[in-house]
Amino acid sequence: MAFIRVAPEAVLAKASDLAGIASSIDSANAIAAAQTTTVAAPAADAVSALVADIFGSHAANYQDFSAQMATFHEQLVQKLIATSNAYGYAEAENAQGIKSLLG
Repeated sequence: MAFIRVAPEAVLAKASDLAGIASSIDSANAIAAAQTTTVAAPAADAVSALVADIFGSHAANYQDFSAQMATFHEQLVQKLIATSNAYGYAEAENAQGIKSLLG
């Protein structure tokens, strides 16, 4: 039988670290969006305009995907916090039950 040890405080600390990473990624994405979603054509010809539109389209797709990943990331952080809290409450209840049996 395998035993698993979990430290709820450590899980909460890592969830906080993940939330900080999200903040950094969000800032970088905002900077990238401003510089990439509207690409000026380098020349006045049709090919340059088409290439600029393609780059702008790719940048917009990246921003959409990034928003989806940010939502997933936030859900992951919230689940880590919730499960850590639930584990901590269960451990506290178990300790209280053992204490009442012994005492």
